[in-house]
Amino acid sequence: MPFKFKLDFNFLAVGAVVIAGLTQAAQQALTGTPALVKKFPALDLTGAWNYAPLICLVAAGLLVLAQRIFGSTKTPPSETNRAAVFIPSSAKIQFASGNVWPIHVATENISWYVVRNQIQIDSFDAAIKPLSTQTIFTWNLFVSFDTPTTYGQLAIDGNGAALPSYEVKISTQRFAVITFAGDLTNLVLTVKIIK
Repeated sequence: MPFKFKLDFNFLAVGAVVIAGLTQAAQQALTGTPALVKKFPALDLTGAWNYAPLICLVAAGLLVLAQRIFGSTKTPPSETNRAAVFIPSSAKIQFASGNVWPIHVATENISWYVVRNQIQIDSFDAAIKPLSTQTIFTWNLFVSFDTPTTYGQLAIDGNGAALPSYEVKISTQRFAVITFAGDLTNLVLTVKIIK
């Protein structure tokens, strides 16, 4: 079986960055040990060596550029040949109150992750004395379909609980991002797709 070599510009670029970092770290370490450098002159990384990290970083940039220009950007055949079809997909997520992280209740063809944002708004009077503090919580729900699926709509339901205003920021056959402009507490949130 003949050996086939494939030039990977990204691999070379990472190597150049690593060499630049190691050279810079060695230069910094050896500046504090002049006696060692005097004893072993080969460790003197001054003079032309000062340009080595810069040269490596420029080379890394050129290699990344070469990858963009000459590298393959084709989607693997397994991805292009597989047409997405409707696959029932849903997730139920239990939100508690306070700083308790949401838990998985049930999912079908969905993996999810949430991010809770906390915004603190302080009010001051004319003398810059604090009057009040208001804390606002928002949530971002990231949904990933385990198997790509086609669908007409992404439905969000609080199962009887009132939900803060929300918006589906993006939805594709592979993922969706939903933002909630308020706190999600003491409810079971259902996310499902409708054909």
